[in-house]
Amino acid sequence: MRYLAVFIILSIFFYVPQISYAEGIIPLSILSKDEKRHDFQVLVAKDSISQARGLMFKKKISDDFGMLFDFGEEKEVKMWMKNTYISLDMLFINDLKEIVFIVKETEPLSLKIISAPKKVRYVLEIKGGISSRLGIDPGDKISF
Repeated sequence: MRYLAVFIILSIFFYVPQISYAEGIIPLSILSKDEKRHDFQVLVAKDSISQARGLMFKKKISDDFGMLFDFGEEKEVKMWMKNTYISLDMLFINDLKEIVFIVKETEPLSLKIISAPKKVRYVLEIKGGISSRLGIDPGDKISF
């Protein structure tokens, strides 16, 4: 009986964070200046808990998957790769949903601070290398 109680407590501990991990998955498109459209499915992180966790502990993600951090208003944003095992492209996006800066192929597990040279409202994290492969550049727009 004691082992069952420990099992239940541990199960709740490891299961509950997955429930509150983010606010759901939504479709998101990146519209390039040459009118190409790239579709993704993204987790939305609006609260500080899901934003702090980000894509930590993921071992792999698909080419069309990402995470959209919505900070509610334009501000200085600082990111890092702590406990993130995969390289990511970080797309920094203003209030008009325009990509203003991209950091490509971040270093997994790095504690180096990653930020944009200007204030942004959103950061979109996608699999490292995808923005180069698809030709995604500053000036492109997102829609969701």
